[in-house]
Amino acid sequence: MGRTTDQEHVYELQAAAASALAAGRVDAAKATFAEATRLACEVLPPADPVRLAVAGAHADAWFEHWNDAERAWEIGQAAYDAAVFAIDDAPQEQYGEAVRLLSDLRDQMTFWAFRMSS
Repeated sequence: MGRTTDQEHVYELQAAAASALAAGRVDAAKATFAEATRLACEVLPPADPVRLAVAGAHADAWFEHWNDAERAWEIGQAAYDAAVFAIDDAPQEQYGEAVRLLSDLRDQMTFWAFRMSS
């Protein structure tokens, strides 16, 4: 199944944010990740794999690049909470990927929580 126009737009924003991050353009990366996350929340259902992937990448950037485990956890937790309650509504062709991404996000959040407590 191909991506919808909304999914593609969000995915392109995530790619632009990752590119800005790789180039060391911190302010541009933060702004573009925030825009990708905002748009994903606005146009995609909570358990959409693209929305979950954007949340994971955005949260990971806060942890890995900006050394803010608390902010990473907040982004991840918001996406996780929304998706858990909506996972049963995910289309069959997206369900498996959504469950995998939720599991990855939960694992990341567990690690971030550990880092915040130590």
